[in-house]
Amino acid sequence: MSQIGFAQNRHFNNKIYKPNHIEPEMIGLNFRNTTDFSTKLDSIKSESHCLSFEYDYAGRLLVEKNIDKYDPTFTWKSEYVKNANGITERINSYSYLSNQFVMTCYQEFEIDSLGRRTQRINVNYISSSWEIGGKGFYYYYPDGKLKEYKQLIHLGSDVYDDLSREIYEYDSITGLLKTVTYLYCDYGTWDTSMIDSYYYNGNVLSYVTSRYNDYGTWKNDHKFEYDHSALGNYMERRYYPGSGTSSWDSVSDKYVWRYDETQSSANVLFPHEAESFMLDFTWFDMTNLRTEEDWYTIDQNTMQLAFIETATYYYSPVSGIDNFDNDEVVKVYPNPTSDKINFSSDLNYKNISVDVLSIDGKKMASFNNIPDDGISVTDWPSGLYVVLFNSDKVNIKPQKIQIR
Repeated sequence: MSQIGFAQNRHFNNKIYKPNHIEPEMIGLNFRNTTDFSTKLDSIKSESHCLSFEYDYAGRLLVEKNIDKYDPTFTWKSEYVKNANGITERINSYSYLSNQFVMTCYQEFEIDSLGRRTQRINVNYISSSWEIGGKGFYYYYPDGKLKEYKQLIHLGSDVYDDLSREIYEYDSITGLLKTVTYLYCDYGTWDTSMIDSYYYNGNVLSYVTSRYNDYGTWKNDHKFEYDHSALGNYMERRYYPGSGTSSWDSVSDKYVWRYDETQSSANVLFPHEAESFMLDFTWFDMTNLRTEEDWYTIDQNTMQLAFIETATYYYSPVSGIDNFDNDEVVKVYPNPTSDKINFSSDLNYKNISVDVLSIDGKKMASFNNIPDDGISVTDWPSGLYVVLFNSDKVNIKPQKIQIR
């Protein structure tokens, strides 16, 4: 299940767009310690949607949740499971089914010594069992920028075949992303299917064109065009469908953004890692604090661009998420264990729910409040498990425990 969130999932006349694997650290965004931030983005809300974010004690993204107020089938949740170094090594994805969140797929990543993803495996819940859909591999240039992502499809019985590749090229002088070339494997031959080209005004993105290969003829697919203010804020993004080999249709979708120009964004913690925004890495590139965004798209009755709704950005102080050590919030012990998972905390257990998942994503136990007498694991298979916590008071990062 590819989750393209609040900012993307209802746009462009129901056309499905490919995800890419550009991550913030691959495109030059500067990440800092949580102590460098004073404010964090909590949610983006409109009449129809609410996209919210939860962070751990160090300000790292833990949960991304999209609530569709009109159509629950578009409601979903992602959980970001971190390794000991605080880097995401797994993303658990939930759909909203029968009035509850149900885990339907997950991604797992292998991380190298530099903290970069080297391998990705995607697993889907199909017909009452977890099945591997495929795996991918990341390759990098010497300067650390992403060079290539290669995706393999799982044919069963641990047999894989080539499926697709994404090739990333950067300007030799500025280092900015220049093109992304998409290739698909057709009976053993790699065919170039689409190319995205990035154009800048200085270091600010001006527009992106996407062209596709139609049996040997290159045609325009779509174009994103950006306006920005003298202060460096992105003010508008327009979407143009392609028309033939050299032209574009009229604008069929756009965003307009507003800012509080008295507030700087320099010390604001944004969820750069969130999957909702992976198609547009400029979403949180701003000088001042974004306050609202208007969304316009084609009215299917008049076929004219029409205003749909306004979304509001909500922020809160960072104080509180970096002022405690996770080990002192909830302790899980003993580790490893063969009898029980015990918990200790100075917090009120009634404020904390707990789920325990096996490494393949199966939910082994779930409690609205942490049980005082622990969780018996005597009948559980040996292996690694993940303990997930949820609290409206504090952010508690997932913990791993070995059952033997």
